[in-house]
Amino acid sequence: MKQQDILNFWRNVEVFNLPDFNKDFFALTPNSAFPWQSRKPLRNPKTNVWRYTLLFGKIPKKEVAGNIEALLKVAEMPTDWDEPIVGDTCFSALLLDEDGRPDPKSYIPAAFMFGINCLEDHAGLAAVPEKIADAQSDFEVRYNIPPFVDETSERKGESVTWRQLEQEIRFLKDITKGWNNIPIQVFAIAKEVPKDAEPDTSFLNSFYLNDLNKLIEQGESAYGEAFKQYLSVTVDEKGRDDLVVNRPLLCKTISPDFIPMGRWPAKTAYGLYTAQAGAVNVAIGELQDGAAEIVVKRAIMLMTTGPDDLFAQFTRIEREEGFSGYFRVTTDSLCDSGIVEASNNNTAVENITKALPSIEKIDRVEFSDADHFARYSGRLIEGESWGVLSAALGNAQNKADFKWKFWLGDTEKSIPGFQDMLWSIYRAPDSDQTFIYKQKIRRYKR
Repeated sequence: MKQQDILNFWRNVEVFNLPDFNKDFFALTPNSAFPWQSRKPLRNPKTNVWRYTLLFGKIPKKEVAGNIEALLKVAEMPTDWDEPIVGDTCFSALLLDEDGRPDPKSYIPAAFMFGINCLEDHAGLAAVPEKIADAQSDFEVRYNIPPFVDETSERKGESVTWRQLEQEIRFLKDITKGWNNIPIQVFAIAKEVPKDAEPDTSFLNSFYLNDLNKLIEQGESAYGEAFKQYLSVTVDEKGRDDLVVNRPLLCKTISPDFIPMGRWPAKTAYGLYTAQAGAVNVAIGELQDGAAEIVVKRAIMLMTTGPDDLFAQFTRIEREEGFSGYFRVTTDSLCDSGIVEASNNNTAVENITKALPSIEKIDRVEFSDADHFARYSGRLIEGESWGVLSAALGNAQNKADFKWKFWLGDTEKSIPGFQDMLWSIYRAPDSDQTFIYKQKIRRYKR
């Protein structure tokens, strides 16, 4: 098997990555008023705007998977360990500004539709990128996007109309006519976002898809050594050690030198057995205990560095309305205290990030007092949170959510933000405890 074959297979799998249908979307009644026409007030009109997203179609993922299997003539019977296919997916999305206007980047068709078309036509999936590009060009015509003139020209269409949405539905019906019998509805959601926030255009398709197509086009001669090794079909086992057979090495791996300084607040009766603990200690650290280790390690580094040597003075950045800024980190003491989760599934990595703060991931009986600023992290995940251990960031929307749901409070619901807590401790004139906390840190440093 060639490395090119591996990439082709990987790309083909990513084509059929079915996007999740967000349950927060609501169905629009045909020919009714659009959400942007209501002019709903903003919570923070100085810095924010409304952004609207329209989804077209809602179809069970299981039905899509069944059609793909039928076209591939899959004859294998399902097994007990097959994960059930649950949830719904959609065909395309349209991102609109506060006035319901699209721009050249507004339209996102789902790749799996064109993948199914290729299977119907007995064509290779290499044609999918071209089909997506053609759909993008057709979109600019359907929604009257002005042609490119120069970098300063605004390329926005007029506010979308029901006539245009009906055209979109007919376009999607034509693409899916061979396998979809469910009427295509239009769904919408409105979000308040910062004015300079870039829209997330990758939520409907795998963000690996374009990169994989580029790599396939370049050919193996352009690949670096690390990437070639990553795609290798053989595994070098020469450097591996069997801890069950090599007892002296096993004893070495469970030495107190390798025992993490922190431990995840899980039930103590369900710890790793000896060989597992040795392998984990020497290799990468089990995810949750690794996270606990990092929390303790950072605390020690902060205590060692001290509060006065972490940040430089505030750097102010002037903006059209007000200003922003940042504090530059002046020490590298925290550089080696992080975890990188690498995966070809963005949702899986995000799920890990959201799982760590969940109260379901700890033992509330043995660790009933576990609380790492839980009062301020509750809005970052679904369900109850026990602390600020991690947060889903990355794209503009996630970063905006973090700002609004953690850093800033919700005055309407009387929910304090983390910024409010810091101000109450360090900046409020009648309760400034800065000196007290600095003294405590200096005392511990001794």
